[in-house]
Amino acid sequence: MNSKNLNIFKEFFNSNKHLLGKDDKNWSKEKLLFQLGYEHAEDSPITQQAEEYLKDGRVELALVKTAQQKGKVRAQSELYDLKYSVSRIF
Repeated sequence: MNSKNLNIFKEFFNSNKHLLGKDDKNWSKEKLLFQLGYEHAEDSPITQQAEEYLKDGRVELALVKTAQQKGKVRAQSELYDLKYSVSRIF
């Protein structure tokens, strides 16, 4: 795995750890991880792997296809800058 993809995975887990750390009787951590990965971004290696799992029949989720990934992978720092700029306006 190249360093760009490794960084994408790192930021994905860092940005979703608050969700993955919760216990939910309706959604197992594995299902939640898959759904978040599937929705990540069109050009995401995480989404590409999730799509392969789905294509291979390794996922048993009815809601998988309800969400559609859009856009490109963005660095966490870009999202922080946007959030900070918006918070200064309001």
